[in-house]
This record gives sequence, structure tokens and C-alpha cells, in this order.
Amino acid sequence: MRKALLVFLLVAVITAAFGVRTFVGAWPYPAPNVAHFNTFVTNAVSFGTLYNDLIRLPFAIYIWSKGEYMPLLASNWFFIPKENPEYFVVTIREGARWSDGSPVTAKDAWATFMVGYMMGWGVWHYIDDVEILNERTVAFHLKKVSLIVERYILRTELRDYKTYGEWAEKVAQLLREGKTRSSDEFKKLVREFTNFRPKEMLASGPFMVDMNRYTEAEAYLVRNPYYFDKDKIQIDEIKLVNGETAVIAPLVLAKQVDYATHAFPPAIEKQFKQEGIMIVRPPTGAGPALVFNHKIYPFNLKKFR
Repeated sequence: MRKALLVFLLVAVITAAFGVRTFVGAWPYPAPNVAHFNTFVTNAVSFGTLYNDLIRLPFAIYIWSKGEYMPLLASNWFFIPKENPEYFVVTIREGARWSDGSPVTAKDAWATFMVGYMMGWGVWHYIDDVEILNERTVAFHLKKVSLIVERYILRTELRDYKTYGEWAEKVAQLLREGKTRSSDEFKKLVREFTNFRPKEMLASGPFMVDMNRYTEAEAYLVRNPYYFDKDKIQIDEIKLVNGETAVIAPLVLAKQVDYATHAFPPAIEKQFKQEGIMIVRPPTGAGPALVFNHKIYPFNLKKFR
């Protein structure tokens, strides 16, 4: 995300003299006739982690070059106690607001992770409860201590209680009754929630979706007037071209797209280099890999590993 933001700023400087400063990206998003606002299920209005992070901020993102997290929606976080921690505590940034002007609170974080439990999020392998400590502070009770829980929590894009609070309360009630995701009650709730269609999608980040310009060909993200750091955003809008690799590659070659993350084949990459198009390879760990089965001897032995 950090490198993408640098690209955004570069484009903004170049286009500043031409009025509206538009950054052009690309992503295969759902068509208007099937797209909806329930961001926990398939076919939601979504543009991949990169652009979704600009709409719904996570608590923080990891900056690989620095080996540390950059705070976004969170102002601080910590394990408590430091030795043999029982909780992971996060404080939400003061002044953070949703695109309707309402503040981002601990209730939003609580609702996000409660619904996440219902939807089988992996973070619940490491936590077993989420507690609201005050209006801006939330505590995650750990059932398994691991550094990965920090990433799971900090990288989660928060959703708003206004939209999902009713469902989060239903999840909490079933948990109080001793029900689990495998129970018939939870399965019924999941089925009902899958058909839930909110009337809006609130944003906490610098941009929000302009549904008046959401078409099969392109979509636009426009400035969120309530974003806490809006004065530092030097782009007026983001245009996203809809399409998979075959559609987007020619547009990149024609330099009609500023940034694309599609899986371009080697022959296309060679053309990019010939045209002077910069290729950035982030350390995501994606690609071919040799994976060992830790259940088979001797890889099942911790000392061997």
C-alpha cells in the first residue's frame, strides 16, 4: 500500500495542472446488476485489498522496508502483560470518522470481529473474546499467543456498527448461550446474513465509492470529506477500470492505467520493460513454493524443523 500511495502522489503532481487529479487503477469488480454492500460475503462492491484499504481503513499496515507497522485507524496497540500476554489492546485514532460524519468507535471494531466470528475468520483461532474497554479502546482476549494475531487484527478493515451491529449482537447472544459456529442456530444466522443487503457502504478512509459512476466498464472512488487526514490527500478521485489481465494489459501498454496488480505473463512484462513501465515486486511471498507437510516424519518434529 505504501508504494501504491507513492505512485498516487507522483501522478497527482503530474496531473495537478489539468484540473481534477485522477489516478487510474484497475481491478475486476462485480458488475452493477450483482454488486451489493454486504462486504462480508461474495459479490460485494470490492476492489481488492489495495483499494478497499483506501475505503475502509485497517488499524495499521506493515511497512516491509522499515520492519514496522504504520498506524492508520489505530493510534497505538500492545500486548498486556508483556510476558505471557492475555490481551491484545488497540486504541482507535481520535478524530477518525465514517463518511456519514459519525465517529469510528470501539463498537465498530467489536461488531466487525463478532461478525467475523460468524463468517469463520482465522483470527478466531487465536482469540476467544472481544471486549470494549471505552469508546475508543478494544481488547482482544487471547486463547493462543502468536505474533500472527497482531497482523490478523491490525490488518482487518473495520466495518461500522450502524450497518452490522444488529448481526453482531445476535452473534454475541448465541455465544452467551454457549452456541458455536457448528450449531444449527449459527448456521441459520449465517444463511440469513448472507442474504443481508445494506442500503449503504460507509467509508473511514480517504475515499468512498461513487455509485453514480459505478458501471460495468469503470468505477470511481471520490474523496471522503470526513477523512481525518484529508488535507494530505493530493488526488481528487480514483478511476478503476474493470477487467482481468487480458483486458488490462493493453491499457497498461498504452499507458492509460497508472497502476495495475494483475498477474501479467512474462512476455507482457518484457513489453512493459521495453516501454519503460516500472515493475514493482513487493515481498508478499506469493508465487511458486516448496511446502513441507509438518504432519509427516521428520517434519512433525519441532527439533528437526
